[in-house]
Amino acid sequence: MVNGSPAMVATVDDQVRGVVVFDMRDGKIAGVHGIAAPERIARLDAQWRQRDHEVPLIEAW
Repeated sequence: MVNGSPAMVATVDDQVRGVVVFDMRDGKIAGVHGIAAPERIARLDAQWRQRDHEVPLIEAW
């Protein structure tokens, strides 16, 4: 979750590289926002590193 919204986090070598945040309304996706600004990614990466994570859904393409 990012700012209380569901999100998909893209990482490479356990470093956050990008984030997609979903705006939800009535249980449906109402909007999608990408986060790629370096300063925002750096803050999210710092938070990411403070937690343990489950096995990734997708490890490689």
